[in-house]
Amino acid sequence: MTPLRPIGTLVFGCAIFVAFDSTLHAAPPTASIPQESLQTKREAPNVAEVVGSEDSGWVTWHPMSVRFQGPASTETSCDPNPFLDYRLQVEFKGPSGNTTHVPGYFDGDGEGGDEGNVWRVRFTPDENGTWTYHASFRVGESVAVSLDADAGEPISFDGESFKTPNRQALSNSVAIARTFMEEHLPFWEMSPADELVEGESTLKVGLGAGKSFPLDAQVFCKPGHVYAIYYPTASKTGQLDLSSDDGKFQAKWYNPRTGQFEGTTASLHAGNWIPLPTAPSAPNQDWVLLLTVQNDERRNER
Repeated sequence: MTPLRPIGTLVFGCAIFVAFDSTLHAAPPTASIPQESLQTKREAPNVAEVVGSEDSGWVTWHPMSVRFQGPASTETSCDPNPFLDYRLQVEFKGPSGNTTHVPGYFDGDGEGGDEGNVWRVRFTPDENGTWTYHASFRVGESVAVSLDADAGEPISFDGESFKTPNRQALSNSVAIARTFMEEHLPFWEMSPADELVEGESTLKVGLGAGKSFPLDAQVFCKPGHVYAIYYPTASKTGQLDLSSDDGKFQAKWYNPRTGQFEGTTASLHAGNWIPLPTAPSAPNQDWVLLLTVQNDERRNER
């Protein structure tokens, strides 16, 4: 059982894709991304939130900011002084490998108030693609004006980065899911249909406080064209209701842990409940079974 399986469930089962969960993305200048897509929150006491400018969305050459939750202070505090005795420095790394160091600042409550625990850095990406950051946050007498990189002491969210091992694994999982959807699914035309699969194995998912529920196969489909079935565990694959379809479908197994298709391609005849092939390996792990219609004309309709 892998800890990242909920990502697969969201993507393949519920058609919910979190595009900015673990990296910063800058779109081409002509692209426009909904504002709600830009929120990236870290589930820890120190939270970093990434936002674009209110009117521009998230595009190259438009400002964005990273907001951290750190030590509380006020604009008039003297011991320590939030503008003199703290130093926030953030390194941004672009898709080409170039890095930019940007100083941050105390931002009160983040909404214009002079008291709070918000620390912010503003940055304007100058390249399309994926950006990462690493924050240095230190406290000490007059550390903000010191030229010594090791002046003061690290505090709070010092070392904050989207590339810690756990977040890197999450980033890889999300990237694999996104690639699968963009290259193999007309996902904007598909909808959940979990009731189409029966007899599959389930995975016991804990809810805390001694409670759990069985998670079964998640089906995402465009009937007559394509079916993506996410198995949280593929010990038993069950059968798929293709009674409302006709023709042949080709079935291929996709490994959501590696981002590769594995095993042989099976040919399935529609028109009834169809037994589904077994996973090519590691059936106790999660897998995706992709069924696409073999009729060329139907494929072209996508």
